[in-house]
Amino acid sequence: MASFQWSCPFCERHQIVLDESYHHEYNKMHFGKSKYGDVGASVFAIRCVNSDCNEVFLEVTFSTFAIRSSQWVPLTQIAKWNFETHGVV
Repeated sequence: MASFQWSCPFCERHQIVLDESYHHEYNKMHFGKSKYGDVGASVFAIRCVNSDCNEVFLEVTFSTFAIRSSQWVPLTQIAKWNFETHGVV
């Protein structure tokens, strides 16, 4: 993955996100078609590299999914949630 610029929502520090502090995956839910059709979730997470913060930003997106080029990929977003821990241990 290519690096990208990001600002931490916890400490507001601007930083360059690299592979070792970033996670993104798509998961098709294999339980048959819902009222939305085939669905799945995308998980996107970034760990702040500021040593005084070190928080985790987590976003989960619920979407319709379809096969494109022999892989399940998200299409239409149904819902999206952002989780902020704010020091929860």
